[in-house]
Amino acid sequence: MSLDETIYSEFNTSSEFHEVYTKTTSRIRRILFPEIVTGDEETEAEYSKTSIVSRFAVPTQQLKEAVLDLLNVRAQPQLAPEVVVTNNIPQFVQKLSSTHDQHEVLQAAKMVHQLSKEEKIVVSLASSEPLVDALIRALNTASDEETRRHVAAALSHLSANQLGAAYIFRSGGIAELVRLLRCPIASVINYATTTLHHLLVYVEQSKQEAIACGALEAFVPLLAPQTVIPQSGPNPKLQAMVADSLYFLLLDQPQCKNTFLSLQGPRYLVEILRTESNYIKLLYAVVRCIRSISTHDENKAMLIAIGGIELLHRALKLMDDDKRKLATLNALRNLSDAATNLETLNNLVNDLIILVAQQDDDELVGCACGILSNLTCNNILNKKAVCTAGGISCLARALAKFCNIEDVTEPALCTLRHCTVRHPLAHQAQNELRFAHPIMLALLATGRPPIVKASLGLLRNCSLSNENLRLILNEKTPDGANVLTLSIEFLEETGRELAKDWLGLRDGVSLLEMVEGAISALHQFARDPTSAALILHRPVVMNLLVDLISNPDVNSTNDELLMREIMGLIYQLTKSRDGAKNCNCI
Repeated sequence: MSLDETIYSEFNTSSEFHEVYTKTTSRIRRILFPEIVTGDEETEAEYSKTSIVSRFAVPTQQLKEAVLDLLNVRAQPQLAPEVVVTNNIPQFVQKLSSTHDQHEVLQAAKMVHQLSKEEKIVVSLASSEPLVDALIRALNTASDEETRRHVAAALSHLSANQLGAAYIFRSGGIAELVRLLRCPIASVINYATTTLHHLLVYVEQSKQEAIACGALEAFVPLLAPQTVIPQSGPNPKLQAMVADSLYFLLLDQPQCKNTFLSLQGPRYLVEILRTESNYIKLLYAVVRCIRSISTHDENKAMLIAIGGIELLHRALKLMDDDKRKLATLNALRNLSDAATNLETLNNLVNDLIILVAQQDDDELVGCACGILSNLTCNNILNKKAVCTAGGISCLARALAKFCNIEDVTEPALCTLRHCTVRHPLAHQAQNELRFAHPIMLALLATGRPPIVKASLGLLRNCSLSNENLRLILNEKTPDGANVLTLSIEFLEETGRELAKDWLGLRDGVSLLEMVEGAISALHQFARDPTSAALILHRPVVMNLLVDLISNPDVNSTNDELLMREIMGLIYQLTKSRDGAKNCNCI
């Protein structure tokens, strides 16, 4: 080690070094941060001397003091914008109510319009009933289109607030707004439509008022705005709002549905679907409107005639969430019961089968099954389409998957019942259902009239094959019941009820139809000799057959199907010697 290094090392470890180091660091801390360093009188005197470090510290201290001053400055209290606006509302009301200075009215309308665009301020404006009254009066008395435009714009913003919508209704604004729907200025029509739509959404009483003021007649032409607004093209946003407003006016209003039909409303809706618009809000609004009018027979017939079902099918593929898909399926289901003669729905049937297979939502599946049930009723092409698309096994799996949800099982059973009889692939469909016999029997055992009726019909069809009949009769529930005992008990129970009330219903199902379904099923089950013998030894059943045959409503031509099934059952029972003897008294 060199001499310099030795001296440096010794100094670093000496007490002089420690003293110098301590004094220097303390002095720097004292100058830069005097408020946090304390010391004795000797150090106070030492630190008071001017030094290079203290000079360097001056700017730092000044900066720190400036920052502290800024942090401690208290802003002068200012009123919030909404408070200022609230305080000035009486002036707006006064100027809007001016009868001698239209320019003053215009300026006030402009100001309110501009302020209504501000999210915080619009609440204050909408909460003032006098201001809303003044705007409605200005709308009625204004002699120039610019004032009307600004007033209509302001009202459209205020109506987005529920209280504002209520005040517009109470101020009698609906009549003026309906009048604006026939204005030749596109922006005014947009504002009026927006305001009326908000009222229909927020204020229940506004629906009847709007109908009385002619809103339905004013809205319908706006489904095609290019035909009523000069130099205007298609306006999907306006059309969507018009269609949704019409939905509220048409819902549960038979007379309005008649008026809508007379105004060619269904054609306007179908034309919108035909334009292949990708604006989902417009498609959804049109679908909701169709769903509303599709419960009306005349509208339903027109929609089907002009291609409504095919276009709804196309719209279904564009819907991007379950809520919109369900609305479209509901519209299709409403129309499908009157579309049994259409021969253009093969693709729809295929897509519905795919939906049933892939969906876990019971509402969507139930609705799809309802459409399939309607489309396969007396339509051979649609029955074949279900069979060739793998629909039989798909629907059978749906029965098991949604076994406790009647809105799925009842239409699924009905579709399978339709597809297992009276078409070239019926026998194939019957055989495909062999794996589903347990779930079919379990559903029959529920005792629920709609399910029992549909299950009996399906089991009856599947029993047309001797091999299937054997398998079905051998199937048992966990309680040991089989299809024969369940059918007999159901017939005895409903037969007793029918004897008391020939036109009676149980859970919405006709007692006569339930009796007919049970007898029809027993007609096929009785082809088995053991089953026929068991039926013969049920006196309640035999007495019921006698009563039905002697009933004039049955033995006349009023119910040929029931009489045919009764005679078919008796024929099967008489094939044995004991059966022929017991039936001789009938």
